[in-house]
Amino acid sequence: LVELGYLYRTSSGKYRLGWGVVSLGYPLLTSMSLRQIARPAMYELARQHHVNVNLGTLHRAGVVFVESVRHDESSATRPDIGAPRSLLRSAMGRALLLALDESRRTALVNQAALADPVAFREFPQRLELARRSLIERGFCVSDGEHRSGYLALAVPMRTSEPEEPLAFNCAVPAYQMSMQQLQDTLGPQLTAMVRRLENQLGVD
Repeated sequence: LVELGYLYRTSSGKYRLGWGVVSLGYPLLTSMSLRQIARPAMYELARQHHVNVNLGTLHRAGVVFVESVRHDESSATRPDIGAPRSLLRSAMGRALLLALDESRRTALVNQAALADPVAFREFPQRLELARRSLIERGFCVSDGEHRSGYLALAVPMRTSEPEEPLAFNCAVPAYQMSMQQLQDTLGPQLTAMVRRLENQLGVD
């Protein structure tokens, strides 16, 4: 692994991941045309509302970002491609779960519950609220569950491969926007953006 560049041996004799690991994901990212197609719309929404807009999917019993557009590139806390998120504590996690069939959803929730039993205590209720919100408004929300002081909303995207669900989210500090503003303004706009992308890609 060291010779391949996937591990690096430090002067102390310990090992860390090497830069070669980055090359493993590059072919997958470049083959994902949705990233290039969605980026202009994501940037416009981020610029207009001063929020971060992300595209994510499932990775094991969690969430991983595959595209990210930030309104403030200088932010030290900005997310990036490959950033993980909790399946149980995030709006994106719930949006992705609700795009799955019941058997796979149950299996993933059970895996995530073992890793985060505290979050699982309130998860069934939160998932049901998310399901209702998706039906009624097209998006679901979270209020500081993944990161205290931050609000987020997420919209699942219909794809030709439902076994690999995708979802978009927006995250914003609570001091910048209230939950009501998030739901009344940003929620419908993110939902409309996702529906336009579905139409553009010919997804029924």
